[in-house]
Amino acid sequence: FKNEDLEEEIATLEGSKQIELQQVDSKTFINLPEVILFPSGSDELTDQGLQTLKSISSILKQYSNRAIAVEGHTDNVPIGPSIKNKYATNWELSTARAIRVMNYIAHDIKLPQSLMSVRGYGPYRPVADNDTPEGRAKNRRVVIVIGPEIGTNS
Repeated sequence: FKNEDLEEEIATLEGSKQIELQQVDSKTFINLPEVILFPSGSDELTDQGLQTLKSISSILKQYSNRAIAVEGHTDNVPIGPSIKNKYATNWELSTARAIRVMNYIAHDIKLPQSLMSVRGYGPYRPVADNDTPEGRAKNRRVVIVIGPEIGTNS
């Protein structure tokens, strides 16, 4: 998997400086902040979110032999009354967002769905302090995890 290709594609996107790409062992993590993908309190992708996912998918298409997991994360601010009827908790919102991103990727790059998974973590895996607006913004994110190459014998 060539992170350079992904880095080049991400660099062309609006808001690209907010997208973090990380390599840990044999996995690649693409950290997408909420502000790029979704309006606050929603799982509907923005135009910028659609463009971002389309660009990332164009690279992922070349690597159909890797598992892809999509993780949804939120801050710890309770769900407000205006969306409580749709998402009872942040956990449900984070899962709905992960599913939305996964559905886009699955449809766009037509990977075998047996290689895909979705995880909703809600506020339970923060990367920043929830006591500041900046920290809460960092915690509201979707992470695409690209796994190692799947062996041909499996």
